[in-house]
Amino acid sequence: MIGTILGNRYTLLEELGTGGMAIVYKAHCAYLQRDVAIKVIREEFRGDADLLRRFDSEARAAASLTHPNIVQIYDVGREGNLVYIVMELVDGSSLKELITEHGPMPWAMAVDVMIKIASALQKAHAKKIVHRDIKPQNILMTADGEPKVADFGIARTGKSSMETMKVDTVASVHYASPEQVRGGYTDAQSDLYSAGVTLYEMLTGKLPFPGDNPVSVALRQILDAVPRADAAIPEIPRQLADIVEKCMQKNRADRYEDASMLIADLESVKRNPESIHVDLPIIRREEGLVAAGGLELAEGDFMARPREKHMNMRNRRVFNRRRIIFPLIYVLLIGIIIALVVNIIGFVTRDLNVPLATETPANEAIVGSYVGRDIAEVLVDIEKAKIDPFEIQYRYDANVKSGIVLEQTPLAGSKLVIKGLTTLEIIVSKGQDQVVVPQILNRKRAE
Repeated sequence: MIGTILGNRYTLLEELGTGGMAIVYKAHCAYLQRDVAIKVIREEFRGDADLLRRFDSEARAAASLTHPNIVQIYDVGREGNLVYIVMELVDGSSLKELITEHGPMPWAMAVDVMIKIASALQKAHAKKIVHRDIKPQNILMTADGEPKVADFGIARTGKSSMETMKVDTVASVHYASPEQVRGGYTDAQSDLYSAGVTLYEMLTGKLPFPGDNPVSVALRQILDAVPRADAAIPEIPRQLADIVEKCMQKNRADRYEDASMLIADLESVKRNPESIHVDLPIIRREEGLVAAGGLELAEGDFMARPREKHMNMRNRRVFNRRRIIFPLIYVLLIGIIIALVVNIIGFVTRDLNVPLATETPANEAIVGSYVGRDIAEVLVDIEKAKIDPFEIQYRYDANVKSGIVLEQTPLAGSKLVIKGLTTLEIIVSKGQDQVVVPQILNRKRAE
């Protein structure tokens, strides 16, 4: 590809990096006499006409975003079977590279960077564009220390249905919201969850839910409590750790309503860490009621605090719901695992009369029955069976609720070679399709 000329003006000079969907090149624009970055869609995606059509319209929508902290998209084009995006070339490294090389940032610097990232998200969300892959790898840092959010060219518009997610993308699943790994409806607050994970990593130099296995990381995103940034680095102000925790709440209703509210709290904590109170859901510990940030409460202490009056009833509902739901989830998962083990042992001893270890070679896995089951439950089975590779896709289905498996290939009982050529494919329902209702009041009928 080096030396190829695209659109009669862009000469590819060198490869800058590769991703799951595209390869990025440095190129020179002969018309404007400037260097640019060009993202060329990988060959395996070029035959999907529907995906390319949506990709083209969504990239053009993202090109309308003009913001100092967003990598600008200049052009979208095709050259034969090549599909590409022309973008601003950022002279610097990714935020991930800086964290890996230098470790945790001073908290005031991390706040400055996140304010600018949140400002970029605020601009995109105002245009109904959701990024859905916010992570330090997609944030480029200029030589002057300015963050620029990249990959808005493959973001999704608010009404897009192109939400296929490969669970084997370990780099993305570390930052994905619980609803995203479950295949549910994602929106601007899903971006804020990912921003919270990114801020946690900037502050601590670590991921909140580490792991090399994408399935185990996805399960931790759904089930595990949000870790405290100030527990990892005591110098971090408690209020800043509260902000991180609020971004990363499992329930959308407990997160910031929009990026502007996140920016306001970040600016307040920057001026005076003790000047703000961050509303967090209330949970029960053995010694009594405590706020999620660690503030001790008496049993009846639901008196309103500043910016908290409207939260009281919702906090009670969240508190009561979590007392019931989380123990049930754990009991259900344990029961499923026990039932599977008992059934397998019974089958082996009754029908085969051979030790369990001889049923399947070490390099093979048996596909379970996944259709009609919740994807979170299925992910546990897949991890236990060590099935690899596998892929999860999502599609709308008006008759099946979100998160339930619709189809699987190959069928239950099939044997797969671990890390072989055959991929287990699972299709999960996204529930009924939804669209964003536009603002039509006080507009002309023709518009």
